[in-house]
Amino acid sequence: SIQSLNDELARKDFLKAEKILKDGLSKFETESSEKKRLEELLTSVQSELEGSGSENMTKIKEVTSEESSLLGISKTTKNALAIGQSDAAVYFITPGTIESVDKSTDKKTTVIKNEKDWEAPVAIIPYQGNLYVLDQKKGVLKYTASGDGFSKGAYFKEAPDLSKAVSMSVDGSVWILFQDGTIFKYTKGVSDGLKVSGLDKPLQKPTSIFTDLDTENVYVLDAGNSRIIKLSKTGAFQSQYQNSMLQKARTFEVMEKDKKADFLAGEKIYEIDLQ
Repeated sequence: SIQSLNDELARKDFLKAEKILKDGLSKFETESSEKKRLEELLTSVQSELEGSGSENMTKIKEVTSEESSLLGISKTTKNALAIGQSDAAVYFITPGTIESVDKSTDKKTTVIKNEKDWEAPVAIIPYQGNLYVLDQKKGVLKYTASGDGFSKGAYFKEAPDLSKAVSMSVDGSVWILFQDGTIFKYTKGVSDGLKVSGLDKPLQKPTSIFTDLDTENVYVLDAGNSRIIKLSKTGAFQSQYQNSMLQKARTFEVMEKDKKADFLAGEKIYEIDLQ
């Protein structure tokens, strides 16, 4: 009865019911009427779970590169291995350099030259004047603004295995997304022990994670399931936004206050409503 009022709360109750029913199945004999009844209820609950969140099968619309400096530059910069942005500029990393593009003037500047610092970068994040680079082989590199340039350091004293990492975001803590859908949150280089909860199905081939200091939640582009997932910063599922084009999405950005996200799929940029 709560579905018509609050689908997300109803979905959480369905998940609890699913667990109770699964746990209960082992307590009854195979041909017992009680077990058959539990199996019927479990089928009904799982059917509702498959349909829950259907209001989030969100429509999209194509937008121009002017709507997103980040995605517009990502689309046209073919040698970029990763890309990120601050309020004023877009940054991208290539095998040889880190470049910045001023959003107001389109002026491109070489910020850092690779002195054998990075080998397999998959994310670059500007944060409070500094630059963080996630490299699958070298760990998380932290470039601290100093004078007219940057000084290089390591975020981790002892870096975890990042060979399967695919994306990173920074909001004071460092969030790292892995190929298998695992998400780790580190504060001052130490894991917070984050546990993601409430997903109706595991992440599949996730490609990007986003949050920042001004964003209340954490967003994951789950391309394998054609959706964007919204999590609280404690890891609790909040909502999901689904569209078949998200399966082709390479990267995205979220404007939480505007309740929308833009994503790049192929050579086109699309906007999706996060109401």
